[in-house]
Amino acid sequence: MSTTPDLTVVKPVKIDGDELLLQVHAALTKYVIFPTPEAAVAVTLYVAATHGQPAWDFATRLVAKSPVKRCGKSRLQEVLAELCHSPLRTANCSSAALVRSVTDNDPPTLLLDEADTVFGGAKGGKDGVAEDLRGLINSGFARGAPYIRWDMTTRQREECPTFAMTVLSGIGDLPDTIEDRAVVITLRRRGNGESVARFRQRQSIPVLHGLRDQMNEWVRANLDILRESEPAIPDGITDRVENVWESLYAVADLAGGTWPDHARRASIVLSAKIDAAADADSAGERLLADLAEVWPDDGDDQMFTRELLRNLYAIDEAH
Repeated sequence: MSTTPDLTVVKPVKIDGDELLLQVHAALTKYVIFPTPEAAVAVTLYVAATHGQPAWDFATRLVAKSPVKRCGKSRLQEVLAELCHSPLRTANCSSAALVRSVTDNDPPTLLLDEADTVFGGAKGGKDGVAEDLRGLINSGFARGAPYIRWDMTTRQREECPTFAMTVLSGIGDLPDTIEDRAVVITLRRRGNGESVARFRQRQSIPVLHGLRDQMNEWVRANLDILRESEPAIPDGITDRVENVWESLYAVADLAGGTWPDHARRASIVLSAKIDAAADADSAGERLLADLAEVWPDDGDDQMFTRELLRNLYAIDEAH
């Protein structure tokens, strides 16, 4: 007796982007103490955006830095490695493998912990990885900017794709060329009464992978919408900052709920922190320059405060 095969097409369950991002946010804040609610929102949206790289014109970087050790940077990298699209940890990657791991069609998400040791250390590093990584990161923000290297084996020029979203963490500031193209958060040590869950691989990773797979399914099903999206840009967000946040706005708008408002508030708050730090650095540099201008050339290493202030106020440009 023959049976007729069941040809019923089972439609995939529609994923609720709003609820999914809430679950990702909960997973991140379970293991990491974020300095502000806006920082947690930004990282949540960034994770989702890594799954939509074919839709973006700009590969936003995520920089997680801290003034001292033990602020959660490595733990954040561990969690992101299980949530981001196709993560590639670069710490033990050879130079040859690194420059050939980024593809035009579906690039990985590069993860670099202790980036301060790469950019602050000896030129080239082991096997030249530091310089290759620097070249990839500097050229890979905008689509269509290959990293050009010389292949010694074939004696030919090689153009390697570089467009890939990248997560970097380290102590202190990273080069301006990187932070200027990044969502930047500054982590801190846990305060009294603050606690996080222990990251146990056998229990934690399967849950994170479940969220990762749902994000990939949700974002990839909406790539056409994301490609055509033109997110509303809040006042004060311009130029490169707009490029940095555009993909995160698009993901937030796709999810709906409160995410569009949260995304734009996060961009304003985090960008303001960067501007304030830049202004402080500029003011300090200006003060040092003015001090050098008014300090006497007679070799004296002392000056009365009232005389110093009088000389500084006398500089027209300083008012």
